[in-house]
Amino acid sequence: MNSKDLEYIFTNIPYDSINLYEDIKTLNTAEQYILKAEELGFNHSVTELKNGHKQLNMLRKDGEQIDILKKPVYPSNSPEGRSASIDKMKTEKLLTLSGINTTVSKIYTGDELIKAKKESFNNPEDTVVIKPNNMSLGRGVHVNITENEFENNWNLTKEIMIKHGRKKQRIIVQNFFKGFEARATVIEGKLNSIVARVPAYVRGNGRDSIKELIDEKNTIRRKCAHLRKKLIKPDSSMKSFLKYYDYSLETIPDNNEYVLLISVSNTSLGGEMVDITRLVSQEIKDIAINALAALPDMVSGGVDIMMDSFEDKNPAVIEINAFPLLQSTIYPTYGPATDPQTYFLNSFYARDQFLNDVSDRYEIKNELQYIRNYMLFQEKQRYYRDLIYQNAKI
Repeated sequence: MNSKDLEYIFTNIPYDSINLYEDIKTLNTAEQYILKAEELGFNHSVTELKNGHKQLNMLRKDGEQIDILKKPVYPSNSPEGRSASIDKMKTEKLLTLSGINTTVSKIYTGDELIKAKKESFNNPEDTVVIKPNNMSLGRGVHVNITENEFENNWNLTKEIMIKHGRKKQRIIVQNFFKGFEARATVIEGKLNSIVARVPAYVRGNGRDSIKELIDEKNTIRRKCAHLRKKLIKPDSSMKSFLKYYDYSLETIPDNNEYVLLISVSNTSLGGEMVDITRLVSQEIKDIAINALAALPDMVSGGVDIMMDSFEDKNPAVIEINAFPLLQSTIYPTYGPATDPQTYFLNSFYARDQFLNDVSDRYEIKNELQYIRNYMLFQEKQRYYRDLIYQNAKI
């Protein structure tokens, strides 16, 4: 993303002010499902796990356990699908065999800096993405990296992998897609939302410095229960990023000028989430569903998509997450919130009652629609399974 992309997003959305959430009981995804099961009246129990997390045990009315939900496991996702989503190179291969636009990547060991740099640049204008093969939350991800910036960013990725216990570093270098990133959340084969992920930024007023504009934004973020602990922090990385574009914290941006502060779109680093579900093209919606269907027996997940506009006819998938955090869709910074937990629980229990001889049934509104949506997604999965098999033989 660049400043032009940022300006495009905020010029083309109908939302003027951020959502200020007064109270958030938990940001833990499993615990959010537990609270929703209680709210909806589904029988369940909770197991306290040794790692400090909680497990939702989903029960029939008579107390018989159907399945469990815990991080990082949706019960309807297969182990093979989860494994493929974790291995970014395997994900890329499956998407390529499915004819879905995606990245072209190479993977290197941590000590192959020189080789990686040599193989990554054919033209002076080329830029790349450097990221760990097996980390989450944007850790170690550096985007739009030029040849001159390669060594420094490679070392930063390697250092954070070592810091998080990766003794053998496997680093991915892939082509950089211009445009901006969005997270599509798919629940039980149904598109729930598409949310643009915006890195920390400020908008100039022609009077205040970038530092003063950051302070103003943090004042607003402190009023929001979702953002008050995720303030924009002017650190050395931000200063280096600004310096590359000939800015500093003392620069006074022009009125209405958008200035990116970092490259990684993560709310913990001051980023924002903008719901664009109703604004994007059908091609963007389709690629989210198709990408998840291309992974073996995956029905719920987060699909990261790059697009150059809301009308993009050829978006690209850059990553798939088998157990996405739901904050972006439950607590978007701009736009309407969605309720993925209700959809999942209704779909899960509706399917159990459809497939099994359940005498004491839950009353689920539009029960057959949940089943119909799931079966339509299964048809799509079969299509991509056959396509992958055929293309793998060629």
